[in-house]
Amino acid sequence: MPQDYLKDILPNINEFTAIKKYLSNIGTSFASHISTNVGDDCAVYQSSHHQLISTDVAVEGVHFPKNLPPEFIARRAVASALSDIAAMGGSLEGFTLGLSISKMDDQWLAGLRKGLQYIARKYHVPLIGGDVVKGPTQLSVTVIGSSKKPPILRSGAKEKDIVCISGKLGGSFLGHQDYLKNNSHSAISKRYLSPEARIEYGKCCSSYVNSMIDISDGIFQDLSHLTLSSRVGARIDFKAIPFLSNDYAKEIIKFGDDYELLFTVSPNKIHQLEMHLAKHQMKVFRIGVIDGKKTIIDNLPSKISTKGWDHFA
Repeated sequence: MPQDYLKDILPNINEFTAIKKYLSNIGTSFASHISTNVGDDCAVYQSSHHQLISTDVAVEGVHFPKNLPPEFIARRAVASALSDIAAMGGSLEGFTLGLSISKMDDQWLAGLRKGLQYIARKYHVPLIGGDVVKGPTQLSVTVIGSSKKPPILRSGAKEKDIVCISGKLGGSFLGHQDYLKNNSHSAISKRYLSPEARIEYGKCCSSYVNSMIDISDGIFQDLSHLTLSSRVGARIDFKAIPFLSNDYAKEIIKFGDDYELLFTVSPNKIHQLEMHLAKHQMKVFRIGVIDGKKTIIDNLPSKISTKGWDHFA
């Protein structure tokens, strides 16, 4: 059999060479706790802490436009998954990537790798496994985290808790509009192209808050997830919600995709939390209280809908 037999039956790049070339050795300097990494059937690690696992799927045409550079596809897909760990006050251990693409494209895969490397460096988190298949373009990201303390759940809100958020809303919507207009990476479009998972903020909150969730589907929709899980209601002052642009409040709420944290904290801990966050140059925005069994939005403009993002709408 000729020595170049494999060259005849295999393309220049396939699933296995793509994994080795583009999806290996990403964030390995942050993987001292991982004993077996990319290249085996499973990643292997040990932890004596509470283990946190979450999966997000990013689909072309739904979560990112068809022409979005692969570097930013990677940044968006992984950061949105990491945000779920932030919402539980956890630390990051690693992430896996399930990649579906229509064809092997060296340039596209190199861009994807660049985005994954950015995430690994920014959050000190390694890529520890995954798979590549042929199909419509989409990324399935499973993120693994841990917490020394009991994780913060959506279901822990208590009567008289103060309802807070971690930052101003609208960066993703305004960034998306800027990207559609200018098709470039800028200070404005960055909030959409490269969203931030509030990992450190979540960890700072872990000793103080009773419940927490990330704002991915719009503030009111995610608030409803928290109140339903906690079997409580809330009284929210719409005027207290910080938007980057009040002119686009309606669109911002519907668009979601901000990944700020929404949480509740008891009145006797709110000042401690505010001082603790201030030491780390972070802010708290109070927007309401947990009260009763129904949620009421005071000062809600008539043109504003409380409905957020819906994948199946």
